[in-house]
Amino acid sequence: MAPPHLQPPGAGLPFIPRIYLRWFGRRVLRWKYSWDSAPIAIGATAERLYRAVANLPADVLQRPALVPPMPGIEDSSRYWSPAMVIQHLNMTCEIFTGIIVKLSRGEAISERRGPADVKPAPDAGRVDIESFQSLHTGVGERICAEAGPDRERSRFPHPWFGPMTARDWFGLFAAHLILHEKQLQAILKPSPSQ
Repeated sequence: MAPPHLQPPGAGLPFIPRIYLRWFGRRVLRWKYSWDSAPIAIGATAERLYRAVANLPADVLQRPALVPPMPGIEDSSRYWSPAMVIQHLNMTCEIFTGIIVKLSRGEAISERRGPADVKPAPDAGRVDIESFQSLHTGVGERICAEAGPDRERSRFPHPWFGPMTARDWFGLFAAHLILHEKQLQAILKPSPSQ
């Protein structure tokens, strides 16, 4: 089956969701996640994600599936395999961790990456699952241990949410994992013909 025709990576979200995230997304993150609750949500979600993919057969792990449009997921990200979801989360784990720790220490962040920079490779596979477990086990606690005292003052812009503090980025880390957990569930959902 030929891959579906989707928008190019980095095309962004449709107009209404983009405006919503810009104006209300940060407020929702702050309402939902505190500095103390974000690592708990990250740990629990990462554990569920790992359990969902750890024992998948290789053909299922690497088979892309087209999911319906989902809030917060770019069109170009709708045709991924389970391993591609995990590889994307590995890339973003390192980015989120670096941003949160540097912001909280008042350190400058020079490298800017957008959604097009964190798209997974089609050949993502078992090695990404192993990396996921090592990267995500205890990551929230590691962030808390390495973080400085500035959780609310210094800001670094997210391409969709705008300028965000270390606390905001910590909440986004948790919300991002939960969003892609929903995507993974949709990918693994049996089709009516099965």
